[in-house]
Amino acid sequence: MSKLREKWASCYQRHPWSLPIVVVLIPWIPLFLFGILLSLDRLFPSPLERGAQAYERDDYRTAEKLYRRVAQGDTNPNYIYWPTVQSKWGAALIRCGRPSEVSEAVNTPKGRNAKPEDLNVLGVAALALGSNESAVGWFRKASLLQPQMPVYHHNWSIALERVGDSAGARRERVFAVRKGGPRFRSLKEPVACEMDFRPLKPADYTLSAGTMGEKPEEGKRQ
Repeated sequence: MSKLREKWASCYQRHPWSLPIVVVLIPWIPLFLFGILLSLDRLFPSPLERGAQAYERDDYRTAEKLYRRVAQGDTNPNYIYWPTVQSKWGAALIRCGRPSEVSEAVNTPKGRNAKPEDLNVLGVAALALGSNESAVGWFRKASLLQPQMPVYHHNWSIALERVGDSAGARRERVFAVRKGGPRFRSLKEPVACEMDFRPLKPADYTLSAGTMGEKPEEGKRQ
């Protein structure tokens, strides 16, 4: 220890300017390291982030594969605790035309308690399969668990309309508009997850008609 002090003292005597530089630089080291971590995160996004990017560019098959890997813990066991990965996986499955597989997605891992977003995506899958009564039940449960979420009431109104309950559909639509704003007044498509808040392109399936994998007539937007 004494030798280290002697070397430091000798260095300071030869270079008296070194101490102020060290004192100034030390507080910046954590910020520098944090910047490196942010850069690495952008250069090497996680599978969860890559899945979102694929979904946004309409590459639903890639998104489904990435979300499946995350939900099943194939990439990093910690990712399984992301609260919405199962529902996003389910949304990607619906976009891929595989709504019958959504129940597997939201029940991964086994024994996991269903969250409102899981119930919601189960309802959207039921609509896609034409099981409108089941969809009403899923959306009702989601709305009861999280009553202030306008998306669930919006989807519930679509399901109620399909089973012939026009009064109930109007009630839920009014609530969705009051809580979520005017976009829910004209929105005709069910919303499986937050990434679905955008107009569907002609190549997308037509959930509002209850069909899968069919292209709408050219020039029409859903």
